[in-house]
Amino acid sequence: MLTLLPDLYRFYAPEWRIVAQAISKSKIQVLTLRKYHPTSIYGTSSVTSLRITLCTVSQLQSILNYASMLKTIKIDTINDHDMEYDDNVGYKYDFSKICAVHLKQLHINYSLTFFRFIELLLKCAPNLKIFSILTHTVHDMIDADQLQHLIKSSLPLLRVFNFNFDCKHFVSYDTMLIKLSPFQTDFWHQHNWYINYVIDGGIPSVYTIPYIPTYYTLTSTMKKYNSSTTHGLNEFDNVKYLSLFASAIRDDSSWYFRNIQSLSLVITHDYRDEDDE
Repeated sequence: MLTLLPDLYRFYAPEWRIVAQAISKSKIQVLTLRKYHPTSIYGTSSVTSLRITLCTVSQLQSILNYASMLKTIKIDTINDHDMEYDDNVGYKYDFSKICAVHLKQLHINYSLTFFRFIELLLKCAPNLKIFSILTHTVHDMIDADQLQHLIKSSLPLLRVFNFNFDCKHFVSYDTMLIKLSPFQTDFWHQHNWYINYVIDGGIPSVYTIPYIPTYYTLTSTMKKYNSSTTHGLNEFDNVKYLSLFASAIRDDSSWYFRNIQSLSLVITHDYRDEDDE
């Protein structure tokens, strides 16, 4: 079919197994796939923008090897379940033979990996300008010093850095302050990377402003700690879908959502009740 559309620029094929030879003979530059298949990527030098719904670390290694001209990669979910694990060093990531010099944008919407993987991956993309990542389980990402060192040593061109790190383990207030204070240094402010954090029942969430996801759940137990440098910034402009606990509605609330398209009101006394639209 693709051979009949020689001038096709963008191809959305989430459920198809695409033969790379067909893509290589086309002018397709923007490709969307649901899962990685070697026959879909190998030799596809024309593709410069790839979005993939589900991907593993080893599959991403293959993608970077076989599609060296990629400028933009968007991954909805990535995990390292297929990687070899060593009790001494953890998962064995090997990006030593990869050099993604053309990669300018990398977006990871949901990461189930460790910082070590992110570190090695980013070192392969020295010309990266935009990087965004969301994680919901890995606590070792909330470390301003290691992120600063990685950026200064390996990503000299990085201009946009958006993240949302959720930690699923209880962290005391004092411990969280110690971990978050390095995010308020001149390095972060000079890049215009402003960070806020929320604690809900001892569970912290750290994010850049504006908040990346389009959805948000606001409970009555959430406490938001604003940096003095974030006043006036449009913190939640990306949020379009809001679930709101009724008891969280207060006149002195520090949350402000001005672009909401869908609102669900949650009955506070029983979280299991269905939302009232």
